[in-house]
Amino acid sequence: MGVGDFDVWGEEEDDHPRSLNVHMDAWATLADGVMSQLRGEMVDEVLCQVGSPNRRPRIDLLRNVEAMVSSIVANLVLLHRLRPSEARLAVPLANTKKTKYDRKGFQKLSPTIDALASAGLIEKFAPKFKQTRTTIRAVDRLHDAVMAADVKLSDVVRAGGQQNLVLTARPPRRYSYGIRVANSRVDYLETAETRLLRAEIDELNAFLSSQAITLKGEPSSAFNLWRNFTIRSTADPEAFRLHGRLYGGFWMILPEAERQHLKINGEPVADLDFSAMFPSLAYIRAGHPPPDGDPYAIRGLETHRAAAKAAMSALLSSGPLRSLPPRVRDELPAGWTLAKLRKAVIELHPVLASSLEQDLSLEFMFTESCILMTALLDLMRRGVPALPMHDGMMVPAANVEIASVVMRRASLEVCGQTLGVTQKTLLP
Repeated sequence: MGVGDFDVWGEEEDDHPRSLNVHMDAWATLADGVMSQLRGEMVDEVLCQVGSPNRRPRIDLLRNVEAMVSSIVANLVLLHRLRPSEARLAVPLANTKKTKYDRKGFQKLSPTIDALASAGLIEKFAPKFKQTRTTIRAVDRLHDAVMAADVKLSDVVRAGGQQNLVLTARPPRRYSYGIRVANSRVDYLETAETRLLRAEIDELNAFLSSQAITLKGEPSSAFNLWRNFTIRSTADPEAFRLHGRLYGGFWMILPEAERQHLKINGEPVADLDFSAMFPSLAYIRAGHPPPDGDPYAIRGLETHRAAAKAAMSALLSSGPLRSLPPRVRDELPAGWTLAKLRKAVIELHPVLASSLEQDLSLEFMFTESCILMTALLDLMRRGVPALPMHDGMMVPAANVEIASVVMRRASLEVCGQTLGVTQKTLLP
C-alpha cells in the first residue's frame, strides 16, 4: 500500500485502488447541533495543546479548531459507516504551501490530531517512510458516538468554498522507492473554458443534490462532485485536455455489495457500464472500430479474467514497463512474465501493438470523462438523475432504457463510435 494507493472521497488516478483507506475531505463537516457536547469537549482538548496557557483563545483560533474538529468527526462518520471496519482515514499533515484548493484555517491539523489521540478519542497510526501517510480511526466513546443511531449520514454536510474544477501536474519523477508520488495542484488562470466547465459541474451538483438519494433507507451525506484534469509536467502549459474524471460522490467508494442498498427518489438503482472502455478507446485511437467479442480473452488467461483485465489496463495505460506492475503480477498465474504478457496481448490485438506502454491513460480518461459528462447533462435535462462512476453511472431502475440510449449516443458524439453499454448485476 503506497501513498497513492488510497480510495478517496476525492481523487485517485489509478482505477484499481488497492487500499481500504480513504483520504480526509476537509470540506466535509457536521451540521450544527450534531454531537455538540462531545465536539465541544474535543475542541477544549485541542485548545489546551494549541492555545496559550491561562489565556482565552483568540476568536480565529477557536473557529479554526471548531472547524477542524467538525471536519475530522464528519470524516470519521463516513469512514466507519461506509467502509469496512479495518479501514482508516489518511490525514494530510505535511507542512506544504497552501493553495486555493485548501480549506483555510487547517494549519494546526497535526497538533489537533495529536490532542485527540492523547485524549483517547482516536487511534493514530504513524506513517511509513515512502509508503503510507498518517492514518487515524475513531475509538472508544468517539467511535460509539459516530455509530450512534441518532447520528445520520445526512448530518455530514459541506463547507462552502470548495473548488470543483481541479488541475494537477505530474511530478518530475512519478515513482520514488517504487511508490507513486502525488501530483501537485496547479493554481490555474480563469478563462472562458474554465468558467464553462465549472458551470456544467455546478449545474449537475445542483440537480443531483435536489434528488432523494438514500442508502439503506437513510438520507445520504451531502456531496460535491468535481473534475480533476491533469497536465503531464509542471512545465507544461495549463490545459484541460487530459484526465477530467469526476470525483466526490460518496457512492463511488461504496463496496459493490453495498450499491444494492442505494435508492434514488425511492427507486433501486441499476448500474450501467460502458463495455471494455479502455480497449475500445485504444481501437478508436488506432483508427479501427472496437472489435466484436471479448477483448480480455487472452490466450492462457481464460480462467483468470481479473488478471486479463488488469493486464490490458496496465499495458494500455502505462509508459514503458521494465517489469510487471504489482497489481498485475498478483493476479497472474505462475509463470507469466512481462514479455509473455505483451506477446499474448499483441496476438489477440495486433492493431494495438503500437499503442501498448505509451502512457495513454490520461487521454483515455479524458475521452471517457467527456462521454460521461455529455450523457449526464443530457439525462439531467430530461429530468433523469444519474450518479456518475468513472466508466458508467447508476440510474433509477425505471430509467435503464433511456440512460442506455443516451450513453451510447454520447459515445458516438464524442469519439465517433457507438460503445456498448452493459448492466451490471448488483451483488447481494
